[in-house]
Amino acid sequence: MLYHIRGELRKEMSKAEVEEIISRYQTPYLRRIETENGVNLLVHLGLADMLSLNIDFSDNKLKGAKLAGEDSPMDVPKDAPSDIE
Repeated sequence: MLYHIRGELRKEMSKAEVEEIISRYQTPYLRRIETENGVNLLVHLGLADMLSLNIDFSDNKLKGAKLAGEDSPMDVPKDAPSDIE
């Protein structure tokens, strides 16, 4: 699910467009944490593993989006979409 969300994101999208994409994938197991500059979306991949999509905004436009593993960058599967930086 986070792959699909990340796959639809494009740099400089408006915050409203990003929120619309996120809302299409909203499920009970998608955890959302608001941050100072954006939002982190988290899903559990198993009992202990977690994957997150960290989305950052600047001036209400998408500045960056990065998939991250719970403990290290090695936790992100190799087929994950590339980061937006």
